[in-house]
Amino acid sequence: MINFLSIPMTTYSHDLRERAIKAYEQTGHKSNVCKTFSIARSTLDKWLALRIETGGLAPRPHRIRGYNHKVTDLAAFREWVESETPVERLADLIPRFEAHYGTPISYSNLHKWLQRIGWSHKKKPSVINKPNR
Repeated sequence: MINFLSIPMTTYSHDLRERAIKAYEQTGHKSNVCKTFSIARSTLDKWLALRIETGGLAPRPHRIRGYNHKVTDLAAFREWVESETPVERLADLIPRFEAHYGTPISYSNLHKWLQRIGWSHKKKPSVINKPNR
């Protein structure tokens, strides 16, 4: 059995795209063109749509992978946090962050960034003197 996840996806050459489109324009038969060039019918359909949409056959740029980091300058974030404290709860800091940076942030994401600058969440003070019974 073939594992299709292990086969790398490749971009077809611009020359192949042009030849396939030209062959389709001459013959008008998609199935024969796809067999001739060993491409899928959906690939040919996408190339035709791409040519109508953009006027060319250049591949679309790939989406940039990875996370959109909410905090890009850690030193500036540290200064901002120090200017916004004291807060009783982390949830109170979320609307202030959103107003200052102009982007929404989740509780867990803000907590992660606070940990990166060395801030920890408050813990309830322990009871030192317990009454004797």
